[in-house]
Amino acid sequence: MKTAIQIKIMEQLQLVVSDGPQAGVYSTRVEDLSEAHIVVDAPVSGRDVIFLEEELPLWVTFAREHDARYRFRSKVIGRASKPIPTISIARPKKIERTQDREFVRVPTTLPARCVFVKKKDEEIPAPFKASIIDISAGGIRMGIDLHAQEARTDWTIKRGTFLSVTFDLPGLMRFDQKEVRVINVIEDRWERLILLCMFLDITEGMREQIVRYNLAQQRVLLRKGLL
Repeated sequence: MKTAIQIKIMEQLQLVVSDGPQAGVYSTRVEDLSEAHIVVDAPVSGRDVIFLEEELPLWVTFAREHDARYRFRSKVIGRASKPIPTISIARPKKIERTQDREFVRVPTTLPARCVFVKKKDEEIPAPFKASIIDISAGGIRMGIDLHAQEARTDWTIKRGTFLSVTFDLPGLMRFDQKEVRVINVIEDRWERLILLCMFLDITEGMREQIVRYNLAQQRVLLRKGLL
């Protein structure tokens, strides 16, 4: 649905890159506007600034109210390192109000068991435990305690790694060995490895269960003043 809503200075945005080596979801903020472009903070991964490639196509999403989310197509048209690291993206021809809830991530804490998916003749490392720290109908973000894994030498997780993940949505259903693809890997300040993962093999019914869970979580967070 087309809308007349306009981007504002200081607007919080998410840049969604679907494919390629820079695939991921990046949080940023609008620093400047012109008729042709939107200047946003360059995303940060750990201590590293991420300069998305020029001409890279992406979706931009943002929210104005708790139940209203908007998106538009854009692309990277410029980068700058001074006075602060920024990237410029093209102004949209139209902004849509969307009911696509795959982009809406909700904070949570859910234990998960992860198994590497064998590709070709690779040797399979042992399973490991993780904690899901946010979830959407499109994927999950998981944290791995590096101290708990420091003695292991049999595995490496990187972009493009395939995992089979098992976890429970309390009171709803069990997601048993659902395949995901890792689209971004970050080491955070608490010495956790953060994995941004995209679901590959869940059904529409499973997506609806996640949406149902997320709506309940949002109500809880709103009551606590945390959202």
